[in-house]
Amino acid sequence: MELIARGAEAEVWKGKFLGIPAVFKRRVPKKYRLPELDREIRVRRTRREARLLVRAKEAGVNTPAVLYLRPAEIVMEYVEGSDLRTGNLRDFELMGEYVALLHGEGMVHGDLTPANVLKSRDLVFIDFGLGFFTRDVEDFAVDILVLKKTLLATGEEEKWVAFLRGYSWPMAERVLKRMEKVERRARYL
Repeated sequence: MELIARGAEAEVWKGKFLGIPAVFKRRVPKKYRLPELDREIRVRRTRREARLLVRAKEAGVNTPAVLYLRPAEIVMEYVEGSDLRTGNLRDFELMGEYVALLHGEGMVHGDLTPANVLKSRDLVFIDFGLGFFTRDVEDFAVDILVLKKTLLATGEEEKWVAFLRGYSWPMAERVLKRMEKVERRARYL
């Protein structure tokens, strides 16, 4: 197997599962936590991420298929593609449409950045490790604020505008107003 990514909580390996190209996302133990607590946290986060991947797919958002679940590891289909950092305006509009579907179904991605969306035949959302289920408008607002800050920090305002064109659902206006409030609060911290 080949290590393809290492984050704060997990390592991502590329390999084969039952002969199928697959990704193995393993949450690594944290030595600073009590072993029992560490295991419980890793297992709970892994299960939640797997549920989010499956529910997002059911909602019409492309995600890697979950092939197998172990206590602190998800085995998913391998998706060939580049991340959305090189995406065009239509890609970001489509990203907005997909995020509207997620939010409409009560899901927050948790790390909504162009690096966590792959462009394959279609857009594929990955890494729901910080995601969760909610109905709170502020949670949705914070989710898209992460994307806004990422895009504006790299001077890609037009991609943010394209995202907003696609982000259309019954609560979109409320979410965007709340995002502005959150953004104003953050400036004074």
